[in-house]
Amino acid sequence: MHWAVLLSIPLTAAAVGLATRALIVVLLFKPRKFLGVGPLGWYGAVPRSAGKLAAVNADLLTGRMLTTQQLFADVDPQRLFAEVEQPLLRTIDTVAHETLAKHHPTVWEALPLFVQDMVVKRLQAAAPWIVRELVDRLRGHSDWVVDIRDIVLRRLSDPDRMSRLIRAMTIADLRRSSVVALGAGLLAGVVEAAVLAVVPWKLLLPVFGAAVAVSACWVAAEWIFRPRRPHTVGRLLLRGPFHRRRAAITKIYAGLVAEEVLTPAVLLDALANGVERRQARAVLEDIVDELVDEQVRALRTLVSATIGTDQLPAMKRTAAARALENLPYTARPAHRYLGEAMAVQRRVSYGLAELTDAEFELLARPALQSARWALTVIVAVAGAAVGAIQMMLPLT
Repeated sequence: MHWAVLLSIPLTAAAVGLATRALIVVLLFKPRKFLGVGPLGWYGAVPRSAGKLAAVNADLLTGRMLTTQQLFADVDPQRLFAEVEQPLLRTIDTVAHETLAKHHPTVWEALPLFVQDMVVKRLQAAAPWIVRELVDRLRGHSDWVVDIRDIVLRRLSDPDRMSRLIRAMTIADLRRSSVVALGAGLLAGVVEAAVLAVVPWKLLLPVFGAAVAVSACWVAAEWIFRPRRPHTVGRLLLRGPFHRRRAAITKIYAGLVAEEVLTPAVLLDALANGVERRQARAVLEDIVDELVDEQVRALRTLVSATIGTDQLPAMKRTAAARALENLPYTARPAHRYLGEAMAVQRRVSYGLAELTDAEFELLARPALQSARWALTVIVAVAGAAVGAIQMMLPLT
């Protein structure tokens, strides 16, 4: 084999390592939607695996970092009432009028306005008690009322959100890993050139091309996470960059969870419209039941003379359902305070600090290994194609 070809092999192998690693970085995240015809095409490995990756993150978050009780532990009912007082009073007024007008339209409309106003004012006077009872019940039965694992699972199953999270945590290391792949390709190219100098069989070029591409990309992928623990070689400290950057990655991860996954708006919407709706309605029905019974005892004569007590159970259910529908609106002014009280970013950051190195890797390693075999085949074919081109050169 010509000496010029042998000298070009290490450089070509380095280029193959760099190019195939860069290709993997692109294919991990793009395209965000399937691009192709029928079964032939590609869908970014991370967005395609968003559901599985979300399950891993949900288990980590709810198993090791955060509990539902912690979310409500520092919520002060008095401070919360101060934030939602006006919308809560409007909600009580609306729910009371709608409920009574629905079940006793004739009687309710026939009552003098000052009587209607008296009934509503008595209910509004209990607003601080309602907030206190709601917070206490959320604390006492938080795991039953709010399934934060389900919320995390649904939010992180969104392909765009999962892709942004993984990319934000790993893009710096992924870019540097392309340089590692270049170095690994160069070393593998030196070995390839030495073998071909002894065994000048040009049919080995595609084989070596595939092997160089796969091995360079594998070395680059492992370099991101290995070694887990710091190792010293002379004055050189060796540790996988993902673990070296643990503080920065923690900030990125905890920040996205606090801003996009477990926000007050998301939790309130889950209570009003999600799978937690049934449990939240049961809690509100208990509160409404106590509130209405107390008012009925206080206004026994008025109730007996007007609406009676036969339809009270149905009225309570209607009131609880309407209150639940209005929950996102009623609590909207308290989003900022609830965010401070729940302190999701701080709690998740503390939880991440308690994870072992192996557990911490689970934030990103499964994502970077998504579609591993398919990507291996792609880079092997690309490397073999480069070797086949080399094989057809005249000097070869």
